Amino acid sequence: MFAMQARRRPGRVKTLVLAALLLAPTGARAASPEDDYVAARDRYIAELKALEAPEDSAAHESLKEKDAKDLERRLNAMIGSFALTGFPAEGKLNPDLYETDAPLGNLDGLAYYFDDKAYVGDASRLLITTDGLLDKWLLHHPRRESDRDLPRSAVAAVRSDAFYSQALSKIAPAVARYAIIPILAPPGAKFATAMLATTDVGPEIPDTPDRLFVALEKGGRVFIVSARPATPIKGIAACDALLGTYDKKADAAEKATARTNDPKSQDKLGKLADKFRSQGQAAFLTCFNDKMKTTPEFEAATKQAAAIVEALARN
Repeated sequence: MFAMQARRRPGRVKTLVLAALLLAPTGARAASPEDDYVAARDRYIAELKALEAPEDSAAHESLKEKDAKDLERRLNAMIGSFALTGFPAEGKLNPDLYETDAPLGNLDGLAYYFDDKAYVGDASRLLITTDGLLDKWLLHHPRRESDRDLPRSAVAAVRSDAFYSQALSKIAPAVARYAIIPILAPPGAKFATAMLATTDVGPEIPDTPDRLFVALEKGGRVFIVSARPATPIKGIAACDALLGTYDKKADAAEKATARTNDPKSQDKLGKLADKFRSQGQAAFLTCFNDKMKTTPEFEAATKQAAAIVEALARN
C-alpha cells in the first residue's frame, strides 16, 4: 500500500512565504536629511581639495560659494523658519566650507549674527542645528588631548565648557565655565541649560565671567546662544584669595627656574609652575560656582537665561 500524503494547506504556505519576505534583508534604509547633508558636505570638501593649486584659485572660490549655498539650503530645509529680535533673518553656514584653519571641525549649523558685531563682546550670537547633526558631531568629532572627557551625550555635553570650545570655536574660540545656571526646560524640550563663562582664556582668566551661554533642544532643533550678561558680574573676594595662594606657589617655582642653569631642574620647575596655575584656576572656578549662587547677579543672569529660552521656544 502506498503511504498517504498529508494534504497541503495553501493558507499555511502563503503565511510562511509572507513571513519570510518580511524577515528577509532589505536594502539600506532611506537616508535621513542629516545623512544627505553630511554626505554632500564631505563630497564638496573632497572636490575643493582637488582645486588647491594656485592656478585653480578662481575655480576653487566659485565652487566653494556654490557648495556653501547648497549646504545652507539643506540646513534651512531641516531647521525651518526662525525669527528673533536682535538677530538677522538669515543664518550663515557654520563652519565656513573647507576651513583649513579649523582641523577639528565646528558643529554644523546656521550661525546668526551681524557682520559688524561678529566679534564684539556685547554682541549676541546664535547657532541653530538639528539634534541629529549634534548627535553625529558628538559621536564622530575627534577629541583634543585636553578634552578627552567631552561627553558623547548631548544633554551632558551642553553643560561642558569643552563643548563650546570645540563646537563653536569660530564663535567662542575657548571657553572657561564659572557657574551653571539652573533653568527649567519648556514643555516638549529635551534639554535647556545655561552657564556663565568667559571666552578670554589664556594662562590666566578674568576675575569674572563675561559671557552667558544658553542651549535649548526643542522640536528636533538645537539653539545655542552666546550673549553678554545684562547685569555685570562682580568678583568674589574669597575666590580671588584662593587663586592668589596658587599664584604665589607658581611665581616661586618660576623664580627658582631663573636661578638655576640645570636644564632638568628648569624643566621640572617649569612644569611645577604650570601645575600650580592649573590647580589654582580649577579651584577658583569651583569656588566661584559655589559662592555666586547667592548673589543678586546670579539671580539676574538666571532671569536673563530663562527669558532667552522662552523666546527661543516660541520659534
